[in-house]
Amino acid sequence: SAYTAIQNFTTSLRVTDEDADLLAKGIAIFPNPAQNEVTIEMESASPKTLNVRLLNNLGQTVAMQNNVQVDGKQQIHFNVSSLASGNYYVNIYDGQESLSYQLIISK
Repeated sequence: SAYTAIQNFTTSLRVTDEDADLLAKGIAIFPNPAQNEVTIEMESASPKTLNVRLLNNLGQTVAMQNNVQVDGKQQIHFNVSSLASGNYYVNIYDGQESLSYQLIISK
């Protein structure tokens, strides 16, 4: 026959592991992909001092902000307009734990 049977199936939307990890850590990076500026929003229930770096795909630091005080919600901004398109990483270090997340810069 020219007809095929219709089959029903169920699927669920799954947040990627990296997105889930960001949300669990109280971190938001936007926009991603970025063009001119990227905002990193961090939230902590207790006061923390963080070092935040942008790394290129060779692991070289291309921008950084050290001693960022986070108590509650805090935003920092990086001007990325001078960086070439490509894959970068946001590295956040709290003195004990280092977290890295992918950032795409697209011109």
